[in-house]
Amino acid sequence: MQDKRYIICGNAPTDGIEENPDRDLRLRLWGKDGPDKITLRIEDIHKKMSKDVPDSFQDLLEIATYVYSADQVIKRGADDVDSFGDGWRRDLHFVVPVRNPDFWNSPEVQDTLCSTLGFLSDDQYQFDFVQLEQEHQFQEYLEFNDTQQMYGMPEQVVMFSGGLDSLAGAIDEVVNQKRRVVLVTHKSTSKLNKRHKTLEDMLAEKAGDNVPHRITVRVHKTKELNHEYTQRSRSFLYVSIGATIAQMLGLRSVRFYEN
Repeated sequence: MQDKRYIICGNAPTDGIEENPDRDLRLRLWGKDGPDKITLRIEDIHKKMSKDVPDSFQDLLEIATYVYSADQVIKRGADDVDSFGDGWRRDLHFVVPVRNPDFWNSPEVQDTLCSTLGFLSDDQYQFDFVQLEQEHQFQEYLEFNDTQQMYGMPEQVVMFSGGLDSLAGAIDEVVNQKRRVVLVTHKSTSKLNKRHKTLEDMLAEKAGDNVPHRITVRVHKTKELNHEYTQRSRSFLYVSIGATIAQMLGLRSVRFYEN
């Protein structure tokens, strides 16, 4: 296993940590642009969906964004999968400002969060959650688009990556089951925009009066922060996005068609 790496998020204090720029990483979702800045945008949101998002879901989305970004910044032990060896597993210690640190620091939540991420990425995780001092509005993550029609209240959030698994799931939900759904897509690169648009148009042709609404989420950072390609924590970000959208719609579940 690699030596411990600290990821200091936002304006979190570093009490008890002697920051070492060769070892530690600072990431920010807010403030001036710079090499440590991450941008989170949720696009094609109706304004009526943006009200009363609980603090826990805002925290969840920010935690998942920080984890996903750090996953790509901190390299594993080699450049090819056959030579990772002892350097494959990373020891990641996050210090994250949140709105409700008592909730996130509770043993049950800590155990669930660390075991879930450890299972996904095969890394070791530790989290220190501190009080968020500089409050910011959730709406600042949102890009509104009320031109899309929503045919009745959506019944289900369906994760839509554009791969064969998620496409088959979307077809079953929309065409076979005739459910009113919202397709939620995390676009990590613009290279897939044309593919997503083609699939969405083809699905709309088969949907009749049941054309699904779509919501796109993007996480951007500077090219200098792209070092690791494995991205095993991506599904945690993905489902955190879906859960937040479901909460905004008053729904209790998401459908995740992925192998």
